[in-house]
Amino acid sequence: MKCKVFAGPNLTAQDAFNKWAKGKALKRDIIIHTNCLIEEIEGHQQLYMVITVYHPEDEFWDKVQE
Repeated sequence: MKCKVFAGPNLTAQDAFNKWAKGKALKRDIIIHTNCLIEEIEGHQQLYMVITVYHPEDEFWDKVQE
């Protein structure tokens, strides 16, 4: 198994994950774990997201569709 981590501000992490997942049919040997944190930067709260994906070691799962 391999691991991919998409992290950053909420929409940035989601966009990166969606770009990677485009064209892929998620199946039972794919594990997706999400964490959301509220981070305070210069007095402003920001939602920070970490999406961790465990997938088989296969070139198909490594590629990002353009």
